[in-house]
Order: sequence, then structure tokens, then C-alpha cells
Amino acid sequence: MRNRENELQIVTIDEDIRLEHDEDALTNRERLEIYNRYYELEIDRLNLEYQDLNPTIH
Repeated sequence: MRNRENELQIVTIDEDIRLEHDEDALTNRERLEIYNRYYELEIDRLNLEYQDLNPTIH
């Protein structure tokens, strides 16, 4: 259950990142920081999904 809660939190943070920034107003550095954070969250989400599929791995 904890993994699902974390996954929901990650999705919420991801949505916040996308809604919070106007794409036209971003500098390249800001855009890279947002993309980096997005991919960090995506990796976390995939790790949680993998853990759900393989409960013996912690």
C-alpha cells in the first residue's frame, strides 16, 4: 500500500511541475531542471512499479 501512496504523490508532483510553469516563459536552464526532475520522478515511479511486481526486492 505504501508504494501506491508514493506513486500517487509522485504523479501529483509531476502534474504540479507541468502546471506550475509556462513553457514559453522558461529559460533553457529552467527547462532542463524541470525535465531532469520529471525524469527523476519517472524513474522513481518505475522503481515503485517494479517493486510492486517483485515484492521480494526491497
